[in-house]
Amino acid sequence: MKTWMTMLLAASMLAGAAVSASAADVQVLVTKLGTDGAEMVFEPALARVAVGDTVTFIPQDKTLNIETIQGLLPEGAARVKGEAGEKITVNFATPGVYGFKSKAHYADGMVGLILVGDAAIPDLDFTRAPSAAHLRLDAMAASQQ
Repeated sequence: MKTWMTMLLAASMLAGAAVSASAADVQVLVTKLGTDGAEMVFEPALARVAVGDTVTFIPQDKTLNIETIQGLLPEGAARVKGEAGEKITVNFATPGVYGFKSKAHYADGMVGLILVGDAAIPDLDFTRAPSAAHLRLDAMAASQQ
């Protein structure tokens, strides 16, 4: 009887741990002026999350939107496109590298990367992106080498 009660107690503790080990929610600010004085930035510009985690993108201006960069998301992952000023939450079920931009300021380099799971930034050619975006994406990739 004592063994059975011990097993029941252990099972209930494990069940409680599984429920409390919920997915994380990371917040990314999309802002015209970063805390370091840089203009047109995602903060953080690069975030790593686990599969199943969510990221909430919070525009700090009603003119800023959040959307995926074409060609910079894992195969089979859904594209994301928010309206200007819209806060959006994205659940990341597929591991890989996701690129995000604010369409109005993409040419100004307003981009961010989300690395999901153990994803590494592959040798990608960012030269198709506008010059400022290309430079920021290259810098993010270099920071992970």
